[in-house]
Amino acid sequence: MTHSLTFGKKALIVLTTISMVVWTLGVAAFAVPSTASAAAMGSVVKSASLSALYYYGYDGQRYTFPNLKTYETWFSGFSGVMTISDSELAAIPLAGNVVYRPGSRFVKIQSDPKTYAVTPSGALRWIETEAVAVGLAGSAWNTMIDDVPEVFFVDYTVGSSLMTAAAYNGMMVSSGGNKYVVSGTAKRMVTAAGMSANGLQARFFVTPGSDLLASLSAGTDLSAADGSLNDPAQQGGASVSTPVAGGLSVSLASTTPAAATIADGASQVRFMDFNLMANGGDASVTSVTVAMAGLGVTGNIASLYLFDGNTRLTNARTVNSTTRNATFGGMTLSVKSGETRKITVVGDMTNGVTGGDTIQFQLAGVSSIASNATVSGSFPVSSNTMTTSATDVGLVTVDDTGALSNPSVGEMAKIANFRLTANSTEGFKLNRLRFEVDRASDHKNYELRQNNVKLGDGVVSGSYVDFNLATPFEVAQGNNREFDLWAKVGGENADIVKVRIEETTDLYAVGLKYGFGIRVTNNFGAAMATTCTGDGTNYDCTTVQAGQLTFAFNGPTTGDIAENQTGVVVWEGTMTAENLVEIRALEFDVNPTSATTSDLCTGACGTVSSTHNYQNWRLVDKATGSTISGPYDMTIDTTEASAATNGIGHIAMTDDFTLTAGQSLEVQVLMDVQDDATFTEITAGDVVIVRLDSDQTSARDANNDTMTVGTDIIPSSDLTGNSMTIRTASLSVSIASNPASATYVRGISNVDIAGFAFAAGTASDVTVSAVTIKGAMDADGGPSVAGDLTVQNSVSSCSIHDGSTGALIDGPESFGTGTAADITFSGFTWEIPAASTYRMVVRCNLANLAVTGASDSLYPDINEDDDITSVDGDGNSIVETTFGATISATNVVNENDGDTSVDAAGASIFQLIADAGTITTAVDGDSPNSTIVLSNSTGVTVSKFKFTSSNEAFTVDRLAVSNTSGSDVAVSSVELHYKNQAGEDKVATGFLTSNVYTFEGL
Repeated sequence: MTHSLTFGKKALIVLTTISMVVWTLGVAAFAVPSTASAAAMGSVVKSASLSALYYYGYDGQRYTFPNLKTYETWFSGFSGVMTISDSELAAIPLAGNVVYRPGSRFVKIQSDPKTYAVTPSGALRWIETEAVAVGLAGSAWNTMIDDVPEVFFVDYTVGSSLMTAAAYNGMMVSSGGNKYVVSGTAKRMVTAAGMSANGLQARFFVTPGSDLLASLSAGTDLSAADGSLNDPAQQGGASVSTPVAGGLSVSLASTTPAAATIADGASQVRFMDFNLMANGGDASVTSVTVAMAGLGVTGNIASLYLFDGNTRLTNARTVNSTTRNATFGGMTLSVKSGETRKITVVGDMTNGVTGGDTIQFQLAGVSSIASNATVSGSFPVSSNTMTTSATDVGLVTVDDTGALSNPSVGEMAKIANFRLTANSTEGFKLNRLRFEVDRASDHKNYELRQNNVKLGDGVVSGSYVDFNLATPFEVAQGNNREFDLWAKVGGENADIVKVRIEETTDLYAVGLKYGFGIRVTNNFGAAMATTCTGDGTNYDCTTVQAGQLTFAFNGPTTGDIAENQTGVVVWEGTMTAENLVEIRALEFDVNPTSATTSDLCTGACGTVSSTHNYQNWRLVDKATGSTISGPYDMTIDTTEASAATNGIGHIAMTDDFTLTAGQSLEVQVLMDVQDDATFTEITAGDVVIVRLDSDQTSARDANNDTMTVGTDIIPSSDLTGNSMTIRTASLSVSIASNPASATYVRGISNVDIAGFAFAAGTASDVTVSAVTIKGAMDADGGPSVAGDLTVQNSVSSCSIHDGSTGALIDGPESFGTGTAADITFSGFTWEIPAASTYRMVVRCNLANLAVTGASDSLYPDINEDDDITSVDGDGNSIVETTFGATISATNVVNENDGDTSVDAAGASIFQLIADAGTITTAVDGDSPNSTIVLSNSTGVTVSKFKFTSSNEAFTVDRLAVSNTSGSDVAVSSVELHYKNQAGEDKVATGFLTSNVYTFEGL
C-alpha cells in the first residue's frame, strides 16, 4: 500500500508539471476561442487581455477554473470559449473557483498522503486504504489521481471516509457494457446523447473490482442535459423566471416647461416632461410615438429626441409632415415596479423657422406607448404651447484638431482633441458633452481638459462617455478654444480607440446673449472606420500598444520641490502584465537631458553616496505607499554628456518583483532632497529630470524565458519624466485688504480688526502652529502708531479665524500689559497648501472703556520673524517674509507707504474706537413734492424720511410726526410704513392731537 501511494504521487508530479505548462499556453497556443460582444450564461469566457478561463454561471456570476485539469473534468478542448472585453468581464461578479467534476478523478495534495474521491459541490471522501481504492477503480486506480494545488484545496470540504468500497454520490461506473452515474441511492444509465449533452468523458467511468451498483435502485436514464450534472458552478444549471408585467401609467410631469418663445435655430429645447410609472410588475417600453399638435409647420423642427435627465435615450427623429408623428422605435427602456421614470421630449429648431408659429407635442393615446404592460393615462398628454421667433441664436462649430500619438496600456493618454468655435452672433457656455468611444468600458478615468486643466470627469454608459460640467466653460463671441479627451488606456495590443461626437445634440451649449441652446455644426461626427491608419477623418483614432509587459508614463506634471524634502515623487507610471511576469531589473537615469541644470553632488562626485544631493531612491506602489524596490544610491557617470556639472546619475533597481496575469500596477519613483546647509550645491532653480531607461529592463515570463525589449516589453523607447525645479519652502505674509479700516463703538464684540494673508510658496505645503500679533493704540484717531495707550484696557480678548471658512483657529487670548503689547496664539495646526494663499482674521471683543478723544486708533501688526512658527511638509522651519524680505522691526507687515518701516505714515490697516455711534435723519430723495390732495382721499404718501447710522446699529422705538400747516381736522389719520428688526413690512396708525402724533413701540 505504501509503495502504491508513493508511486501515485510520483506519477502525479510528472502529470502536474505537464498540465500546468499546457494551462499557461493552452488558450493562446491550442485554443481557437470564439469572439462575442456579450457573454451568455452557461458558457466559458475569457477576456481580451487575459488567458484565465471563467465559467459564467446561471446565477450571473463567474467562477475561475484554477488549472487545466479542473477545466478538463468539465470540458474537452477550447472551441466553445467566448472572448469578451475586459470591461464586460469586470462587470460579471467573481464568485469563486470551480472544483473537480464529481466522480471524474481522485485528488490529493502534496503535503498530505491521503487520496480522496470527489462528490458533488467539492465534498471529498478519504479513501482510507489501497484495498478500498482497488475496489472502487480497479488495479489502475493510482493513474486516476490528480494533485490539487494547496492554495485551491480550501475550495473543497472533507466529508465522511470511504472505509469500504461502495458506490458514492457522483461516481461514474462502467458495468455490463453500459455507463452509469450514481445519484444518491439510484443509478442512472447514461445514453450516448446524455454523454454528449452533459460533457461526460469515457475516461471518467471506472470498472470497480466488484459490482458496486447491485444495491442501488434504477433511476431515470440520462439522455439529455441535466443541470445537476453539467453545471461547473454546481448551482443546478439554467433556471429562468419570466417576469410578470403589470400596468404602466402615463402622465404629464410637473416639471414640464412652461409656454415660452423659442428662438430660430435653438437646439435641445425641452418641450415636454412625462412620467412613466410601473405598478404590479416591471414594465418595458419598446416604442414611443410623439405627435405634433396644432397648425405649426413640421419643418420648424429639425430633430427630435428622448432624454432621461441629461442622458440621450434615442437617436434623432424627424416629424413626419403627413402624420405629424415622430416614432422612437427599438427602445429597451425598463421601468421597475413602483418606479417612476421621467422622460423629456427634446428638439432642435430649424435654422430659418417661421416666426409666430406655435408648437405643441403630445402623447395622443394608449397606442403612443408600446409596452409589455397595460398602458393607462388621461390622454392626450400634452405639452404647453411654444411660439417661434425669427431671432437667430448663435452657432458652435466642432472641428477635429491635430494628430495623436498611439497610447500604451496603462497610460493616461490623450485619445481625442477638438476645437469649439463660437460664431459672431453670440458666445456660449459649454454645459454637456457626450462622446462615442469604441469599447469605452475598456478604459477608465476619463477627463475633459482645456489647456491641460481638467473641466470634469466622464461617466461611462455603454459605448458613450458623458460629461456634465458643474461649472460650464465659457467661449466668447467670435472666439475658439481647443479641448482634449484623456483616459487611462486599457484593452490589449492593437485595439483601436475611436472617438467622435455622434449627434449634434451630444453637445449642449447655451448662448450668452439669448439663453437658448445654440446651433451645432459637427465636423467631429463622421462614421468611424473599422481600421485605424493614423488619425481619423472628422473623428479621432489611435491604436493601443501593449506587449507581455507594458510601461506607461503618467506624471507627475512639471512642478517644484523643496530643499531638504523627503519622499519626492519624480516619476510615475503604470506597469501592465498580460501574463505572469517577474521583473528582475529596472534602471532610472537622473539628469539625462540638456534641459537639466542640477548638480548631482556637492563637491566632486565619487562612489561615496554621502556626497550625493539626491538620495534614497526607491520604487513604491502608488496605491499603498509600500516599497517595491530599494532604497538605492546613484552611480554617477561623469563622462556622459549632460548640462549638469556632475554628469548623469543611474539608479539600478535590482530587487525582483512579480506582476500577475492582467495586473496593472501604478508605481512611483521617490527620492530625498538633502538639506542645502550641508549640501551647498543644491540651489534654488536647479532642475531635475528622471527617465526610465527601457533598454536596461530585465524580465522573465512564466516559462522563465527572458523577455525582449521592443517585442515582449513595450515601449522600446525611454520614458522621460517632467522637469522638477528645486525651490526653497517659503511663507510670505502681508496685510489683507479685508477687513478694511473702520470705526467701531466701545464695548461691542466680534470686531474683525485685521486680516493677514499667508502665501505658501510652490515648493511645499506649510503648517503654521503659532502667531504673535503686536498691538499698539494711539489717542489721535489716525494711522499714527505712537503707542501712547494701553491695548489691554481697550481690547478684552481676541481670537484668530480662517478667513475662508470662518473656522476658529485659536483663542480667545488677551494682550499683555503695556502700550506695545503682544497677544500670542499657539498650539494649533493651520495648513496652507503649496502655491496657495489663506487669510487669517483677527477677531476681537472691545472693552467698554471711554475713549480719550473723539476716537482711539488700534493698530495690529506682525513685526518679527519669530512671531510666526511655521514648517514645511517635512517639518523644516521656514523663515517668513514680507515685502520680499524677512519680517523684522524694520520690515513690518502692516505698513502703508511701501518703505517697510514703521514711521509717521503709520499703518496700512487700523481701526478706530469711538464712544458712540450716530444716527441722522433726512428727507429721502423720492419724497413727494407739494401738491393738491382731494378731500376724502386715502393712502396718500406725504413724506419719506431716510435714517442713516454710523459706527453701530440703532433701533428706533419712538417716532413723533407733526403737521406743520393746517389743522387736525384736515387729516383723519396718519399711517407709518416701515420695516422692523426682522425685515418685515409693518404699518402703524395714529391720530393727530394738536397736529402731533408719537408712534411708540415700533
